[in-house]
Amino acid sequence: MVRSKTCFTVFGCLVISFCFTDIPQVVYLTKLDKVCPEVEEDAKHVFHSAAVRDAVDKVADVMGLPRGYVLPIKNYESETILDPNIDILFLNALKQTVNFADDYIEEQMDKMAVEKKKDKLK
Repeated sequence: MVRSKTCFTVFGCLVISFCFTDIPQVVYLTKLDKVCPEVEEDAKHVFHSAAVRDAVDKVADVMGLPRGYVLPIKNYESETILDPNIDILFLNALKQTVNFADDYIEEQMDKMAVEKKKDKLK
């Protein structure tokens, strides 16, 4: 997989601008079936695949995020019926994203409460 310098420059600029906002970031890593043929057969292999682990590590490194913020999911592409293993990946990623957002909101609420106390003391 070859990426141009322009692509990495754009990612670098995005990462830097996001870092200044303090807004939590997550990356949904898709197309895992292209990285690992076992995942194409059954999405449950995502959690045991060295190729997927390497892809997650590379994306985390490029985006400057902790590994736990890169969430692997598999899109429905050629499946004609729902697959619980694909659904579990997506729901897991969604739950983790909601948890990150909830943590962020709690931190902001705590900061606001501290600021309010400081203002009352003035």
